[in-house]
Amino acid sequence: MMQSKEKFFRTLIDEVQSELIGYKLEYNEVTKNNGQVLHGVNIRANEDSNVAPVLYLDDFYQGYHIGAVSYNETIEKVKAAVINNAQHVLKHSENIADRIVNYNEMKNSIYKRVINFETNKDMLKTMPHKKLSDLAVVYRAKVFSDGEGRGSVAVTKEIMERWGVTLDAIDKVASENMKEELVSMHLYEKMNELMDSEDVGINFEDSPVMVVLTTKEGIDGASCITDKEFLAGVSEKYFSGNDFAILPSSIHEVLAVKKAESNELEEYQSMVKEVNSSVLQPQDFLSNEVYGYDATKRQVKCLTADSPIKEKSKSR
Repeated sequence: MMQSKEKFFRTLIDEVQSELIGYKLEYNEVTKNNGQVLHGVNIRANEDSNVAPVLYLDDFYQGYHIGAVSYNETIEKVKAAVINNAQHVLKHSENIADRIVNYNEMKNSIYKRVINFETNKDMLKTMPHKKLSDLAVVYRAKVFSDGEGRGSVAVTKEIMERWGVTLDAIDKVASENMKEELVSMHLYEKMNELMDSEDVGINFEDSPVMVVLTTKEGIDGASCITDKEFLAGVSEKYFSGNDFAILPSSIHEVLAVKKAESNELEEYQSMVKEVNSSVLQPQDFLSNEVYGYDATKRQVKCLTADSPIKEKSKSR
């Protein structure tokens, strides 16, 4: 008989724990972006370790639930993932707890994440942030990044207090750190990249201008809307120095398209809503609104809510 989801996670962890002597495994439910709760296991290399990477188990459950893998196969997969995850993080874990609360150690790794304000109200109570229309800018610090993955921590009010710095100081450092990370590419270039092909047979010059704005790692790329110089460069490179519209694909990337005429704005917003409801993972949702870049004012505004984006600090 198929187990309930909660029982599945707890039983699975107990089964894996019995076969992994020396590791301490603890069940954990983590509230992610947009209030999405993921189920995971905290992994400690030993009882005294203050480093506990989280391995999320939801995908393992899905495979078991639809019958793609057996329960015993799932145990083996999770066991292998636990060992790999623990060994990977341990390579970077030296003095990690001390480094996180040391501002001088972390300041060059602080970056921005743009999220939806309304769907993250509870989480934002614990995080210094700047409000931008229906969005909020929060901050994270990268702990490590290599070819196997990356680890980061959210900058909370507690961490900011330990650092002894202001929200404006964090924002300034994060803005400087992200300048070399932001990238733009034609949508069809992105398609080529994803298909691992040099040519999908599309003539860029004859195609509508749709530009992906993101980061080199493809993570938290929606933060680009806070960088005026980057957006000015996008305007010059792809839109002859003119205004353009911004469609929020996810927290990881946005699309720049030609300026929305009055009869196109509704169509743009319908496109955004369709992607959000049918394609996007809930934790990656950014917004249902459409934004516009004003090349003259060098300003981003929310077109569908008809209000300019103005930053308001929220550190308390």
